[in-house]
Amino acid sequence: MVAAFDAWWSSARSGLAELPESKRLMPLRREMLDSFEPAMLPVGCLDRYALMGSIAGWWDEIRYELRVIVENGFAELVDGWVETLRSALEDEDADDDEDSDAKKTVKVTLEELLAHPFVRHRMADYVTELSAAQAEVERIKAEKEAWETGDGVEGAEDWLDGAEEGSNLAKELEKRRKELRAEMKDDDKRRKELVKTTGTGKPSKGSIDWMRAQGMDVREFEAELAAIERRLAPLVEEAETIDAMLAPYEAIKEELKEARATLRRLKAAFVERLTAARAELDDDDCRELVLDIDRERLLDRLEAARIRRVSAFIVRIECLWDKYRTSLDEIENDRAEATSVFGDFMAELGYSGGTSARIGDITGDTNGELKWPLRPLGALVDLINGFAFKPNDWLNDGTPIIRIQNLNGGQDFNYTKITVPEKYHVNYGDLLFSWSGNRGTSFGPFVWKGPYGYLNQHIFKIIVKEGVSARWLYFALDEVRVRAEKMAHGGSGLVHVKRSDLEGYLVAVPTLSEQEMIADRLEALQKRLRFLREEAEKINALRENLRDDLLTGRVTVEGHRQAAE
Repeated sequence: MVAAFDAWWSSARSGLAELPESKRLMPLRREMLDSFEPAMLPVGCLDRYALMGSIAGWWDEIRYELRVIVENGFAELVDGWVETLRSALEDEDADDDEDSDAKKTVKVTLEELLAHPFVRHRMADYVTELSAAQAEVERIKAEKEAWETGDGVEGAEDWLDGAEEGSNLAKELEKRRKELRAEMKDDDKRRKELVKTTGTGKPSKGSIDWMRAQGMDVREFEAELAAIERRLAPLVEEAETIDAMLAPYEAIKEELKEARATLRRLKAAFVERLTAARAELDDDDCRELVLDIDRERLLDRLEAARIRRVSAFIVRIECLWDKYRTSLDEIENDRAEATSVFGDFMAELGYSGGTSARIGDITGDTNGELKWPLRPLGALVDLINGFAFKPNDWLNDGTPIIRIQNLNGGQDFNYTKITVPEKYHVNYGDLLFSWSGNRGTSFGPFVWKGPYGYLNQHIFKIIVKEGVSARWLYFALDEVRVRAEKMAHGGSGLVHVKRSDLEGYLVAVPTLSEQEMIADRLEALQKRLRFLREEAEKINALRENLRDDLLTGRVTVEGHRQAAE
């Protein structure tokens, strides 16, 4: 397509270049429209309507610029571009403030200026430099926002657990630090009075050392100072912990401030760089620049039309693939197999009807009465909430602390060297329940598959009572999870369940032998489901590869048919 376009453009370019002398604007328009379709249609990339729409839209886009060229020449058009760009930027004096409404206007205006063809063609180095500075600001802003959500911040869970969804970690820490300072204010003031010294290091009047030097009995004041220091010690320790947590955040904010300053300096240099770029061009350079830009504009329109046509073709191919990739025989065979397997399970569990049993039959007998007794979950298990570790308990080595993000296989552990009671110890295969987590991902029952460790808060360790199968209980808890998620407010987000609510959920409890049998069947179905999902992923990957090969011509339909045979 590009070769055919360049052949046509070589002739059209001459007519455009001669406009200042020939003044033949409308005749040139007719000549270009009449010659464009015969030159491009044989290529076959676009139909005549797309071709004519592209060139007609292009002419409409540049028609006012062409009139300037006819009246005053190419250099005048370039001067008009430069003046428009200069005025647009100098009119904007808004600050690039993070919370300013004007900031968005400045950013959009700058993007429009950088997208101008004169800037892209004659100020490419400046655009690259400015884009890099803008990208650096956005990168640091993203890092700052991630820190504020607690992403990757050690100890963030302890501060955000129980807070409203979307809470800002930095604001929570700063709020608590402010509260601590207010709480320590009076004691700290009195402590300073008791130990105050002058600029020369001598005891100040009213301090313990000064009173001692006066021969006064200072035991009461020493006891007061000791009491103050005892009260202040845990508050100071917490404040220091908060300061240590906020230190990286403060560094990020300082880095962002410097990046913004760099970006502002570059923006301020735009007019200077723009004027210098224009000064480098003589009349011939202006003509060549304008013609190159006009060629680029028309070619971009053709490429956009081609992409739309190819995209529509891909959509049609995918629709056909989705419709016919699985034959009716395969669908019917899979349905028959699933019906047979399910029916066998129902028959083995003692439900009448075999393969004809309905799913609803699982909840009761033919009279609609429950087959199994209902018991509250609290009668089946003991729930042990995890240990409440403090931020200063977390280390880089020691015993792993099992947190919510580790339940799905995450290996980003915190560690500790403190000793906790045995009830918080977790071994491979233990049954856990996350009672505060995200819907569909980190809320509900989990069988621990990781290393030995200590259980963190917001996770229950499930201790199964006599007569209950842990394997069956996992599936019963998963049903409880479904019920809890349905009762939670909102369609997504964080889900919490209280211990009392969890213990009060009613569960239909089969005999122990039936529990084991149910667990066997459900585990078999889970294994089958995992296998089918893996097969589906392989088929989808095959489809993507085949589509790419067919659409790029690496494989032809006939060649693929022969290879399959």
